[in-house]
Amino acid sequence: EKPIGTVQIEGSFGKLTLEPVSKIDTPIQSIKYDHYQELIALKDADLPLTLRTLREGDYFYPIGMQRKKKKVGKFLRDRKVPLHEKEKVWVMESKNRIVWVIGFRIDERFKMLPSRENVWTFSLKKKRQSLDKKMTRD
Repeated sequence: EKPIGTVQIEGSFGKLTLEPVSKIDTPIQSIKYDHYQELIALKDADLPLTLRTLREGDYFYPIGMQRKKKKVGKFLRDRKVPLHEKEKVWVMESKNRIVWVIGFRIDERFKMLPSRENVWTFSLKKKRQSLDKKMTRD
């Protein structure tokens, strides 16, 4: 059995860190989570994970929506995400199932439950806004 450790991935989306909960020194209850840091339950059968940009027709079961299937595009439209920002949305998937619409919501099928093992914390540190915007004086 191979020991599992922390994994970091860097790309145009920023820096994504995956860490098994057993490696986190902070008790789970005291970790402050937002849509850029999530607890996700994975089984060995869920691996490998794929990180990719959004595709037309992508759907998932957003946590908190009573296991209702929703297209990611509609989900983002409902949250008033502008088109130019939608093009920058990344998803993490497992065997053609979206695990996490990064920065927004995880899929109900991968939420952490007390009975689930192999819980990971996924966190994203976004890249800073581009500095090529010109500063103007009034």
